[in-house]
Amino acid sequence: MKYSKIFITAFIAIVSGFTFVSCDKDEETTTNDLYASDEYARNLKFDGAIAGEYLGKYIIQTLDKGDNIVKADTIDNVSLYVEGNEMNELVFRNFPISELTTLISKDTTSYLGFDVKSVSNHDLCSPYTKEYEQKDSMIIMHHKPTSISFAAKGLVGNFDYHLYYCFSDNDTAYNVPLKAIYGNHALGNCNIKLRLEKIISDGGYLWERDLSRLYYYIVEFQSRQIITKNKD
Repeated sequence: MKYSKIFITAFIAIVSGFTFVSCDKDEETTTNDLYASDEYARNLKFDGAIAGEYLGKYIIQTLDKGDNIVKADTIDNVSLYVEGNEMNELVFRNFPISELTTLISKDTTSYLGFDVKSVSNHDLCSPYTKEYEQKDSMIIMHHKPTSISFAAKGLVGNFDYHLYYCFSDNDTAYNVPLKAIYGNHALGNCNIKLRLEKIISDGGYLWERDLSRLYYYIVEFQSRQIITKNKD
């Protein structure tokens, strides 16, 4: 009987130890999964994990020369589509060009020369790149917005302006924990920013972010939930 108790106790200890080791190994596998394969496969896993449609809101921030936010306008129920699987692109749905233009037109240091009411919203595409930081179990994302081009009616004469709105990434990188990308809200903590740099027409610059302006403008997408998640 005494030997039976010793055997049972030893067996329980071995099983418990195996369970703890298994849990630790599962966590390690999940965390380092992207590092365990070649670069091509690793990229596919990350891109597939974050791909999908995210519901959220745009916040248009008006900032002064001291980088202080003097006004913030919110547009709710908008979405961001992340195209992974080698496309590596963020698509900001119905990007608030109209609202942004209206704000600029109210700045006394800006004269745009075209009919603000003729400007409509458009999707904006922004390719992304990534860096892997194994030490910190982190992936660092960068994105580079493309320009948006469209026509707007001029205020004088019967002609259209061909406009180009140019944006930057606001010199911002986004840290995505490896554990988070396998969840249902992979980019939930990434409030992605775009800064308006210039508005160009066929005739030259209509607006540019520089010291002559009272304000400059940032559009931030804040994700609330993922609507659809793409399958690999």
